[in-house]
Amino acid sequence: MQEATKEDGMRPLRPYISILFTGLLLIPIMGVQAQEENYPEPGAFLIDWERQMVITHSLGAPNTALPQPAWRSSALRAARQSAYRDLLEAVKGVTVSSTTTVENSMLTSDIIKSHIEGVVSDFTVLDIIYFESMDVGVIVEMPITGALYDAVLPGEAGGRPGGEPPAPGTPPPSRATGAVSGVVVDATGLDAAPAMAPKILDENGDEVYGTTKVMRQYAMQQGVVGYHNNVARASEDERVAGNPLVVRALRTTGPNGCDLIISNQDARRIRQAAGNLPFLDECRVMIVLGAE
Repeated sequence: MQEATKEDGMRPLRPYISILFTGLLLIPIMGVQAQEENYPEPGAFLIDWERQMVITHSLGAPNTALPQPAWRSSALRAARQSAYRDLLEAVKGVTVSSTTTVENSMLTSDIIKSHIEGVVSDFTVLDIIYFESMDVGVIVEMPITGALYDAVLPGEAGGRPGGEPPAPGTPPPSRATGAVSGVVVDATGLDAAPAMAPKILDENGDEVYGTTKVMRQYAMQQGVVGYHNNVARASEDERVAGNPLVVRALRTTGPNGCDLIISNQDARRIRQAAGNLPFLDECRVMIVLGAE
């Protein structure tokens, strides 16, 4: 069983919770890690935009028509089947862009729908909880990046072809002293929504940053942007660390409220810096959400 890891002090940025089961009295006898890790309650899910993960806590009941020694294993099988269904429902609600969700993408093409269903089936089990009732809970997760990104943003819709990005955890390349290492957009207080492929626009509506500006392999590996709820800590994130430009978002735009408008002056600063450096190509952009 793979254990979950979470940086100390970090909590999901916008925990979208959906209660899927009610009226259950469940007393765990194993798997206390689930409470320690602040996972969803039984029958719920959350979208952790800081880690770019969808997490569900699904339940399975025993098949009491089987001999009693087989109840646990039947409940575990049922829980894993529920996990797939619950995870698929959770993933459908993920915002892709200012006008699209994963569910919208699935409705446009049977090929995309089939691809996403296959991606969801490849989830990771974080924890298994056994209840006195003989029910079993499984906590599973899957990334919003990687295969899901590839499915909902195929081809150049998800960025330009480019070289392979460095392995996760590889330090960013050395830059000249004072060179811009990335961009942090402060959108606190704007009630902006996170998305897989948001855009940053200037006051004229011209795109400063989005999938047209990035290399596809970088976007697939780490997402078009990273999200955080603190400007100082976002500026220290390895995605942008060094000497990031910090700009303030003026407002949101688009039906899903995930695209951000910045001042024309800040847009010029970003464009000038990006003319000499590849930080936009490499998705070195963080967006800070939450209350001011």
